[in-house]
Amino acid sequence: LIIILTLNTNSFMKHIKLLAVIAAMTICGTISAQQTFFKVSYSNAAIEMKSGRSLVTENMNGLSVGVSQARPLPGELPFFYEYGADAMAVFGDHNSTLVSAIVPVSLMYQLDLGQIQLLPFAGLNLTAHILGQSKYEGVTSDWFKSDNGDSAANRFQLCAQLGVKAVYNRYFLEFAYHPSLTNLADRTSLNLINVSFGFMF
Repeated sequence: LIIILTLNTNSFMKHIKLLAVIAAMTICGTISAQQTFFKVSYSNAAIEMKSGRSLVTENMNGLSVGVSQARPLPGELPFFYEYGADAMAVFGDHNSTLVSAIVPVSLMYQLDLGQIQLLPFAGLNLTAHILGQSKYEGVTSDWFKSDNGDSAANRFQLCAQLGVKAVYNRYFLEFAYHPSLTNLADRTSLNLINVSFGFMF
């Protein structure tokens, strides 16, 4: 009887150890499935102001840098949620400058196409404008301070985002469109297009 109990106890402990190893491997697999993306982007910011029936557009061009992390969602389908932070500086006519910090959150789906993966995504981003100004004939105008009775622009904006990543090995190309959900100023929207190159680690 003692021998039988000893054998059963040893067998039970082996099963416990096996389950612990499997659990550890599962956890490690989940952690390794997380991906961090670093990117540098060409950014085009279109400021569109409605004046009566006409639409006046100023295109500002510049660069963005950003980092984000994608984590798998529970379930069998390859869905991920991605969050990160970007810094953008764009420049336009009349020595216009806009510097912004952007916090994107999106839902992403993975499509395997052989050696290339496509990652379409959609979500929201919160934009905080740090600096916005124009210089004309030696006079600097701050967009976020009311001047001569004009209303100031909003420092915070909520935007949507739609895009896709094309991943090869550890490198990726990304195209993203960020339309305004809230205005930059009265009757004025800011829509952003980013074309990015980056790598994963």
